[in-house]
Amino acid sequence: MSDWIGNTGDAFEGPRPGVWKSFRATISGVDHPRFLASGFTLGLMLGFLPKSSLLVVLFFLLLMLSRSNLTTGMFGFCIGMGLLPLLAPLFSDVGMWLGSQASLQTTWVELHRLPLVPWFQLQNSIVLGSLTCSLLGCIPMYFFAKIFFNWFRPLLVKTFGGPSPSN
Repeated sequence: MSDWIGNTGDAFEGPRPGVWKSFRATISGVDHPRFLASGFTLGLMLGFLPKSSLLVVLFFLLLMLSRSNLTTGMFGFCIGMGLLPLLAPLFSDVGMWLGSQASLQTTWVELHRLPLVPWFQLQNSIVLGSLTCSLLGCIPMYFFAKIFFNWFRPLLVKTFGGPSPSN
């Protein structure tokens, strides 16, 4: 009788070879560092956003439809989710400052009148602040992540095997 992964033995033999091969290919250099870095950056931006906004859906679609690496995207998402409670006061202060600027009041009112924009919840100070901080920090984060993956990928290839990384 076969179990849930198709093995005929009594003992669990681990994940399917295709899963391990996919994981090894992801970390060992099939993707260029720019795809790894863009996936991590988009995932981090997605993790910073409160999950009750339509912006989360848009960032998720951007991550899924771009050539970014999904594994590093989900890793960045988990890191962003972990940092969100710590950074929420900063995001709230930035959002409150942007929301209280007299020169931007007409902009917020006109944006809120557009269809679908109220679902972005830009009136929420944490959403507005996290979006602003994410957009301002995405370019430096991308370059830091690209440097990290250029440095870290050869170590992963040596540890886990797989194709040698090419830059």
